[in-house]
Amino acid sequence: MLDAGEFVFFYLYQSHFRKFKIEFLNLFLYISSMTKKEHVEYWLTTAQRDIQSMEHLFQTGEYHWSLFVGHLAIEKLLKALWVKNNESNTPPKTHNLLVIVDRSGIRLTDEERELLAEMKEFFDVHSRSIG
Repeated sequence: MLDAGEFVFFYLYQSHFRKFKIEFLNLFLYISSMTKKEHVEYWLTTAQRDIQSMEHLFQTGEYHWSLFVGHLAIEKLLKALWVKNNESNTPPKTHNLLVIVDRSGIRLTDEERELLAEMKEFFDVHSRSIG
């Protein structure tokens, strides 16, 4: 049997989950009806917001979070390129920047590939520690 605090927590959790589920389904329906141009703009707009968040985190000394969000911004920029250069509007479902680059046909120097590999390693370690 739940005590009053547990009941309130459970109720709030359930109501927020239902609200999130409805919002997610609405977003899915919207995204599935977007044109290619709208998909590219979506990725670019969300990347720009992440860049602003990254800069704020960096200015406040949250360097690990800044790098983490910076990785997400680069990922979104690469996914915008992927959508622009491919028939499908659904980019690869991965956070691995090198996979997105390779599937996009983007040519990188060895130095650029090494940088993305380092970013992947950082992202993998920190996404496990916060997830």
